[in-house]
Amino acid sequence: STPILLALGILSIPHKGATRAYIRDSMTAANPPGEERVVHRFVIAGQGADFLGLNREGKAHGDLLILDKMSEGSESLSEKSLRWFMHAARSIPCARYVAKADPDTYIVWPKMRMQLGRMTSGHLSPRLYFGVHCDWTWM
Repeated sequence: STPILLALGILSIPHKGATRAYIRDSMTAANPPGEERVVHRFVIAGQGADFLGLNREGKAHGDLLILDKMSEGSESLSEKSLRWFMHAARSIPCARYVAKADPDTYIVWPKMRMQLGRMTSGHLSPRLYFGVHCDWTWM
């Protein structure tokens, strides 16, 4: 099997199936042939969720991580992130890197792979925060 470069947890909420479908389509660019793989999981708080719909989606795609005993909400975002990192350490221990992203994050995969390669070769710190804040001002 191809080695795993990156395990990516994408924070999501139960009723955003269309957003997850769009992101899944974009993930093909993350895995060019012959390169280390990027695996992703959509991280969803499970308490109060539509399990029938999520179970169908999970079986069809195999990329949902449904967190038990956790409700959606801004007060649980830190816990959701922490539980993703704990899950990745247990379930995907061979991943060279582990990251999390919000569902509205647009990842330019060739640039991401280049930066991860620079980290691997020691040209960047092994602890890295990627991102640009876009301040949208509405008039």
